[in-house]
Amino acid sequence: MKRSYVKKFIKGKDISEFIDTLNQKEIRELVKDIIKKNSVSFDIFPFNRGEDVLISASVYLKKLDKNTRKLINEQIEYLLKAYLRKIGEPNTEKYINNLLTLHSILGIPMSQRLADNIINASELSTAIRTYAANAFASLNDQVSDSYWENINISEKPFLSSAVITALTKCSPEKALLKLKDLEDTDIDIKTLIYPVKNGVKKLILKPIKLREIFYALSNSGTMRKFFEKILSLKEFPDNLFKTVTSDNVEEKFSYLYHNMMKPLKRQQADDYKNVPINLLASDKPNNSEFPKGY
Repeated sequence: MKRSYVKKFIKGKDISEFIDTLNQKEIRELVKDIIKKNSVSFDIFPFNRGEDVLISASVYLKKLDKNTRKLINEQIEYLLKAYLRKIGEPNTEKYINNLLTLHSILGIPMSQRLADNIINASELSTAIRTYAANAFASLNDQVSDSYWENINISEKPFLSSAVITALTKCSPEKALLKLKDLEDTDIDIKTLIYPVKNGVKKLILKPIKLREIFYALSNSGTMRKFFEKILSLKEFPDNLFKTVTSDNVEEKFSYLYHNMMKPLKRQQADDYKNVPINLLASDKPNNSEFPKGY
């Protein structure tokens, strides 16, 4: 039986105009054909031999305006809920994974309740639950910090990347301190590289905060060694590692002076050099002479 949406498709017509002619059911049919990679959708989304029709279609749909993408995403969520009720049946996980791929590329946030249902579906593979959590953390800025802070990543380490990503947006210090909870877990360190790098970038002008995080991590633990490697990356200033890890206050002053004062006028820099060095070793002082943002 031929899909009803196919009858509305005119070859050569702009995809956005075609989508605008579809009702909810027809959009759902189109989404199902995309995630199942049915040949009926091949003519609608041009792709070259060897390309994945799911990715090609997603890229085309991503070009649509936000309101149209929201309509498509509503049907993606509808189908995700339907497939969650079919866990255990053949191909269900594959279709859920493909729906999450389409959802991520469209860039429309998923509802919190649906994200919770996927993340907590123990019958699903850890890979799919991680994928859903990462997409939810990256796209949804409306979720409170407490939601992410209350996730016990020592029990669910597969959620650590999502938790650190989400918290970094508004509280990078809290995000990086979450590394303490991963000390005795089997977390794959590679999954943490990108979110932890972002957290360090957010605190790059607050080396004393980075220092506090560094010393909050166990001296003999894998998380401190991992944090050291992140601080040593070439994309960060050469002396960041020494500044954060050294007990030498002079080295901390060197980082603060050379990385924060260069853009300022010479006189401002001279004034800054007169700040008592013992203040630089403490937390942020209530002192108007410190640069804005410190």
